[in-house]
Amino acid sequence: MKIRLSNNIIRIRVNQEELKALSKNQLVNLTVQFSLYDNLICELVPWNLDVLEGKFEKGKLTVNIPFSFTEKWPDHDSQPIEIHQDNGSLQKLYIKVEKDLERF
Repeated sequence: MKIRLSNNIIRIRVNQEELKALSKNQLVNLTVQFSLYDNLICELVPWNLDVLEGKFEKGKLTVNIPFSFTEKWPDHDSQPIEIHQDNGSLQKLYIKVEKDLERF
């Protein structure tokens, strides 16, 4: 998983292995350890709602992605999934999840 963060933009790119896991209703995660006590955890979680949603709590970025989308994603050309999420400010949070088309 590759994650890019920019002014109210979260862009996530998943590789082929992660894509297969998501299509089987499995979460995909990434951990960046800053110290013995400080981690940044990023999770992509398939869920049953038909909306993409991001949240950040206690050092964890969680992006919930519709399973109705991910279960078909490996064999389908649909790409990416994205949303402008209301965050209480004038500039909404833009979240985009896309396939990494490079083969490893």
